[in-house]
Amino acid sequence: AVPSTATKVGGRGTGVVDSLTVNTGLKLGGETRTNWWDAANATPAFFVFLSTVLIFLLSHHALADQARILKQLSASEKRYRKMAGNSPVGITVVDARGNVSYVNPQAARLTGLPPEQCLGRGWFKALHRDDRKRVIDHYRELAQNKIPSDLEFRFCKPDGSITCIYWSANPDLDDDGQFLGYLVTAT
Repeated sequence: AVPSTATKVGGRGTGVVDSLTVNTGLKLGGETRTNWWDAANATPAFFVFLSTVLIFLLSHHALADQARILKQLSASEKRYRKMAGNSPVGITVVDARGNVSYVNPQAARLTGLPPEQCLGRGWFKALHRDDRKRVIDHYRELAQNKIPSDLEFRFCKPDGSITCIYWSANPDLDDDGQFLGYLVTAT
């Protein structure tokens, strides 16, 4: 342990420390330094400087962590988009109001519509006329109940060809359990 001494204001036993001398045993220029820290003579500017250095070091560390996390998040998003874009399964994201906010290329191919025409409720246009009412009614019920659902129906493409669809919708919940919409796959 490093020995220390305290000089008290007003003489012995008052309990108020006027200065604190720590014997560090540091040798500077061949001489041993005993007054490494003298609290009585430290200036407020020194404490401000010390605080500033500490805040800078902590901030720099936090910013480095934040940059690393953002880089990892960006890489993860790129992998997800690549995977979804190359998937042989149609993938659709539906928001809490029932509007399609994303379709991958395969989902658009199944409808026969360009991806931008599938957004919102544009994909309804591709529903086979004999399935349209049943699918739209089911879709509305699904939005109210927020439960998983499977459905089979047909799309009629602009060229007149018909595609049979197996559709699986699963609720998308945030970390607090709030309903965000549906993640839908179609084959």
